[in-house]
Amino acid sequence: MRVKLQSADIFQTFKDALTADPHLNVSVIRESAFYTEQSSALTTLINSIGTTVAMLMGIGAVFGAILTMYSTVSSCSREIATLRALGFGAMPVVVSVLIEALLLALVGGLVGAAIAYFRVQRLSGQYT
Repeated sequence: MRVKLQSADIFQTFKDALTADPHLNVSVIRESAFYTEQSSALTTLINSIGTTVAMLMGIGAVFGAILTMYSTVSSCSREIATLRALGFGAMPVVVSVLIEALLLALVGGLVGAAIAYFRVQRLSGQYT
């Protein structure tokens, strides 16, 4: 049964009055607690599926980044060989390739974040 009380302050008094009567076998809880209890199994399921999907996407992103770096390095083999022939050591060449990759990733991440930000703002109605 759903009961609307005159104020939220008298909930405990109402609960005590109903549970004190031995003729009644009732459970008195707030509506928000009832819905929280009802949806706890679904919430747990959605959180576990979401965590699993996020972990799989993270693993996929790592492999995508590794393959992209590998293809970038293999396509720049002529430039790397030229730097090595000019006398640069292996470590400076590796550092330069990594810095280039990090700068490109930073620019791509900023552009993607800006697109996502303005898209969400438009969907939420702040920008039309």
